[in-house]
Amino acid sequence: IAAPLFHVMGLQEQLISCLKMGNTSILLSALSITAFLELVEKERVEFLVGSPAIYRILLGSEEVGKYDLSSVKIAGFGAAPMSPDLMALMKKAFVNAKFFNGFGLTEASISLAAIDHECIEKPTSIGHPSLGCQAKIVDENMKEVPRGTVGEIAVNGPNVAAGYYHDPEATERAFREGWFLTGDLGRVDEDGFFYVVSRKKDMINRGGENVYPVEVENAICLHPKVLEVAVYGVPDKVMGEKVAASIVVVPGTELTAEEVKQFCSDKLAKYKIPEYIVFTSMLPKNPGGKVIKEELTSQLSQQIGKG
Repeated sequence: IAAPLFHVMGLQEQLISCLKMGNTSILLSALSITAFLELVEKERVEFLVGSPAIYRILLGSEEVGKYDLSSVKIAGFGAAPMSPDLMALMKKAFVNAKFFNGFGLTEASISLAAIDHECIEKPTSIGHPSLGCQAKIVDENMKEVPRGTVGEIAVNGPNVAAGYYHDPEATERAFREGWFLTGDLGRVDEDGFFYVVSRKKDMINRGGENVYPVEVENAICLHPKVLEVAVYGVPDKVMGEKVAASIVVVPGTELTAEEVKQFCSDKLAKYKIPEYIVFTSMLPKNPGGKVIKEELTSQLSQQIGKG
């Protein structure tokens, strides 16, 4: 178990599930690439769940090829959108595994939607609503939008909380007309599969054009020298916001901002290509493995202001 136990993924998805089934759980006190890989090989671990960020760190390491990971039968992921290139790395590393993507929140007792066997064909999808749950994509007025249109993911079901404890204002904002507004922007495809496009607060408005960070991140991640990337907006007096990217390169390689922009030129519309590119040794993350984009925005904004 690589996720912290105060996080719904670590506690409910892994520890409690394993205890209920009588399985052995192996706990890591901290994420160490070597310790993680050694334990998978030594203990013949069969079930893994982690965030895409954790998998990218593990599978981007030079050490991954030194260990036998063939015991893994199920590899799950969640907490953030999965990119097609990372899905390909997972298939290569966990040769005997089946994969599933889950979507959930603390407010919904973790599981709201899931996808298993189709996640190879639809690697960025979170699947269909779980048994007993309902989900829809809505606009600002709580009206359901047509398929393919981006809106906010709203959910309800017996596992969804009634509100926030002693916080009526937050409850009023998030719980409307019997539905919980997740704060995630998403869409539904023609087959009824749900997709998370971005956190609502992360969407970038560049001169009236909406830029969804996940789309830009997925494009940049295709570059063979990119290990991790986070895309975010920085304030701009003229455009409102401009697109920025912080990139961690594969150890032992070098990359320039111009190379990144050129690489994106045939994959993204011009207004989506990052105007600011920062190379860093690591991305700031919370204990659940999610990148703290507010820190990146603040740091770059300060640098721009000083410049």
